Amino acid sequence: MEDRTIKVKEIVKVLNGLEKVRLIGNGYTNNCFFDDEKNLTDKYEVTFKEKRKYILIDFGHSSGFMIDKTDNQIYNTKGYGVVNKKKCYGSIFDISISELYKLRYDYRN
Repeated sequence: MEDRTIKVKEIVKVLNGLEKVRLIGNGYTNNCFFDDEKNLTDKYEVTFKEKRKYILIDFGHSSGFMIDKTDNQIYNTKGYGVVNKKKCYGSIFDISISELYKLRYDYRN
């Protein structure tokens, strides 16, 4: 689905911006976190990988969220590549990206 790919790229772009703001706000501005062009290093950059059943959204080298390709629902993870179906946050087309980012660091949900 072309629309899903565009939406996932948009989500990743916004998540990268929010991660950058968080790191700078906490005073993490050295070259461990940012390269010479002030982009996030690969340890902190938000990326996505398309797998057979899911799209994985990774925060650096750790798992963040998983998107089910059949219904575009976004889920939290139990571990890398293991979906947690009990923590569904809604469709990628309806969710607020800033609210999704907050859920990354709020493990009560």
